[in-house]
Amino acid sequence: MNVITELETTIGRTTNKGPRITRVWHCGDHTIRARVAHDSYRQQSYAVAEVLTPNMTWTEICETPPEDFHAEPFAHDRKPTPTEDELVKLADELMRRACRNRRIPTA
Repeated sequence: MNVITELETTIGRTTNKGPRITRVWHCGDHTIRARVAHDSYRQQSYAVAEVLTPNMTWTEICETPPEDFHAEPFAHDRKPTPTEDELVKLADELMRRACRNRRIPTA
């Protein structure tokens, strides 16, 4: 049976003081990393999941586009700015998607 184990979570800040979250898991035989950042500028925001390759490099395997979670400050249909907890949940969802891409069942 494949086991998913959280290794670490780091919460920091972007250059413009937005939340930046990195979470790392063992997912079966793979190491998966999810990185999420909500910056004041949409083009500097991201939500990606990566797998550690045998060459010890990170390869992106899935993402959530910034427009799905980024709050534009002056947009006509402005979304609320996500909280750190919401961004951690987004990282968790990326991990689950990444594990499914690697064909590892998740709870």
